Amino acid sequence: MTKTKTRLISAGIAVLVAAAALFLLLPSVLSTTASGEVWSGQSADSFATGNGTEANPYQIKTAEELALMASKVNSGDAHYASAHYKLTADIVLNESLEGTPKKWTAIGTSSNPFTGKFDGNGHTISGIVINKSGENYQGLFGYSTGTIMNVGVIDSSISGGSNVGGVCGYNYYGKIKNCYSTGAVSGTGEYVGGVCGINDYATIDNCYSTVTVSGTGYVGGVCGHNNYSKVANCYNTGAVSGSSVVGGV
Repeated sequence: MTKTKTRLISAGIAVLVAAAALFLLLPSVLSTTASGEVWSGQSADSFATGNGTEANPYQIKTAEELALMASKVNSGDAHYASAHYKLTADIVLNESLEGTPKKWTAIGTSSNPFTGKFDGNGHTISGIVINKSGENYQGLFGYSTGTIMNVGVIDSSISGGSNVGGVCGYNYYGKIKNCYSTGAVSGTGEYVGGVCGINDYATIDNCYSTVTVSGTGYVGGVCGHNNYSKVANCYNTGAVSGSSVVGGV
């Protein structure tokens, strides 16, 4: 066999290996695309699996169960506010943001914050629509002092007053890690971010945003305002605009 043929065979093998490697990476790329049944706009009557402990978290596999979580936490039920939750499927709240999409109510309020642990388990929540200009603490989570991890908020449109974020509006002494967001986030007030509006004595780690973010003051691609807190291993590729104190991250 000539040296030329040997080189051609070696090159061919290299191409096949590279193609196989790319194929193996496809699932992680496709994980940013939503799948699952579309939300009915109602809440489930109960969680089908789990009891809310760390060893046996409430397992959320439908949008109705996610809405039930929001309802229980926001009602001030201490058990559900401090419970452990895990997504077992991608959640689709709306397939389209056009027309009359179903409106989402953020999990946790300033008077009834989320204090537990939410593990997205690598899944996505898509089609979040919040249109509450002038109302604070908006996002998938409104107000959290707990842990939010391993979840992607995608193809969403979230607008509020101050403390507005794709994943969480106000992260107070809490943790947000391994999360990302896409879509649009806006606020008529201050503290608006692609992932989190305000990170207060808290941590954001290994997160990213491609969100288009707009607000007045303290506007950021990942976090609007980082107060005595930590933001690490994060990045943003979305457009950010505001009238004062505006940053890419």
